[in-house]
Amino acid sequence: MSIRIAGMASGMDTDAMVQDLVKAYKTKGDNNTKTLKRAELKQDKWKELNKKIKSFTNKYAAEVEKMTNLFYENNLPENFVEIFKGWFTLLKQRFLNRIKETNKELTDEQLTYLSDALNLKQDYDVEVSTLYFLIVLEHGKTLKDDFKEALIDFLGKHGRINYLRPLYSDFYKRDKKLALETLEKYKNFYHAYIIKYIMLDLRLLG
Repeated sequence: MSIRIAGMASGMDTDAMVQDLVKAYKTKGDNNTKTLKRAELKQDKWKELNKKIKSFTNKYAAEVEKMTNLFYENNLPENFVEIFKGWFTLLKQRFLNRIKETNKELTDEQLTYLSDALNLKQDYDVEVSTLYFLIVLEHGKTLKDDFKEALIDFLGKHGRINYLRPLYSDFYKRDKKLALETLEKYKNFYHAYIIKYIMLDLRLLG
C-alpha cells in the first residue's frame, strides 16, 4: 500500500522516498555484514597463527631444555654448534638464561666451550654475548685475562643501559679496581645518566 502525505500536490513522491530509505538501510546492513564476516575471518586467521606459533615455540622450548641438561652433563651432541647457530636469537637467549640461572658452579671446560666453540665472547650478538659475560662473571671460578680483555672491549662498543648496568654490577663484584678503571675509560662514550645509574648500582653515590 502506498503511503501518501500532504505535499503530493507539490510533486513529492513518498513511495520513491521510502524505497530509497529501504535501499540505503539494506545497503548499510549488507556492508555491516561483510565487515563482520571479514573481522571474523581475520580473527580465525590470527587464532590459527597463534596456534602455530605456540606449537613451534613448544617444540623448540623442549629442544632447548634438552640441550641445557646435556650441557650440564658435558654430553652435548657433536653438531651442537650448528644447532646453536641455527636457533633464532630468542632460543639462544633461553638456552643461556637457563645456564645463567643455575646454582651450579660451571667448570672451566664448560666456560671454554661457551667462549670458543660457540664463539660467544667475540660479539656474536649483543643480547647473547651479554648473557655469556654474565654467566662467566656469576659462575666462573676465575676471570682469565682473555675474558677480561673481551669484556672490556665489549663494554666499549655498546652503550645501552640495559646491557651495561648488569655487566658493571657483576664486574664490580669480581674485580672492583678493573671495573672502575673501565668505567673511567669509557665515561665519555656513555651518556651521563647511564654513568649515574651505574654508580648508583655500585653504591658509589650517596
